Amino acid sequence: FESVFSVFPFMLLFIPLIIANLDRAMFYGKVAAIGGILGATVGYFIGYFAWVDASGDYTAIARFFFDHLPGFSVAAYQSIQGLFDKWGALLVFAAGFVPIPFELVTISSGVFDVNFFFFILSVIVGRGGRYLLIAFLIWRFGAGVKVFIEKYFNWIALGVVASIVVGAIVFRMVL
Repeated sequence: FESVFSVFPFMLLFIPLIIANLDRAMFYGKVAAIGGILGATVGYFIGYFAWVDASGDYTAIARFFFDHLPGFSVAAYQSIQGLFDKWGALLVFAAGFVPIPFELVTISSGVFDVNFFFFILSVIVGRGGRYLLIAFLIWRFGAGVKVFIEKYFNWIALGVVASIVVGAIVFRMVL
């Protein structure tokens, strides 16, 4: 559900569950990864069908956001769409790995019609990789790594994503 809406941070359940059942850590990591991929797919299609209707006009939901969200206009929407057009799959990957509200990115990916194949691939690597990495670290190093994950994982994730983003920018400049 966290790929569609967040009631509370999933990690508050995920990490203690793994620590309580170290022998099932990788199973829980796989279940979380598969659930995250399925949830992201639902989020994508919510955005895809909720923003623009079959005739290409904005839906009532889109008009509601334009009319009631301060600072959000058609021009702001088009600006954000430009970012998704240029960096869509990379944005999805980064959001999957770093601690930001993932549901905003999954739904926005559908709204901005990010290539679905690259969207799924980015979710698998980003969000699935995050869950599997956390499960592996706890399984491998035990409950003691919980403190390390809680203290440094977000910074490490941001560093990894920043390195990949810089690499992608350099790659685009070279081509």
